[in-house]
Amino acid sequence: MDLRVRRTQKNIRDAFIILATKKGVNKITIKELAETAMINKATFYLHYRDMEDFVSHLEDEVIEDGIHEIGKADTFFRHVEEFFQRFSIALERNHKLIQILYKNDRTLSLQNKMLTALKQKIKEENPHIPFNLETDIVITFMLRGIMDVNLYEEYEDRDMVIKALSNTIKVVTNHYRMLVKSGKEF
Repeated sequence: MDLRVRRTQKNIRDAFIILATKKGVNKITIKELAETAMINKATFYLHYRDMEDFVSHLEDEVIEDGIHEIGKADTFFRHVEEFFQRFSIALERNHKLIQILYKNDRTLSLQNKMLTALKQKIKEENPHIPFNLETDIVITFMLRGIMDVNLYEEYEDRDMVIKALSNTIKVVTNHYRMLVKSGKEF
């Protein structure tokens, strides 16, 4: 991507964060976003159709960063703590933007996109694991848990939170593995 395009998109993103910190996302106009980013409205429209498209792109950036950060998705089943540490790093890196999205009725949209992307990655990298309703519920439960705890709660010791979450997830994962191996129904 062209350096000028990246710089312009970063300026728009930074302006959005400044404005959204002061008022709700739905109250931000393209005019004031363009002024704060020091671009004209036409430049905004070169990159995005409207504010909804722009916010959707921001969500996609957060998700892409999260997917990139976790690396191999097989760590989800083999090294749960490492998976959640990596996932938490990505969430932390985008914490301010994610908080803004969460506080402005974008929680469900962001979480659904993130879950879809992570589940797809997990499925692709773990074809040996049966992906049925139970697997889907376990993965959804664990991923929503880590997102919510990381984003809604303010804990001083983030490393202890990751460790506690990882231990809880290990218990759930180990129990799930035993059920899958035994062939028992839930």
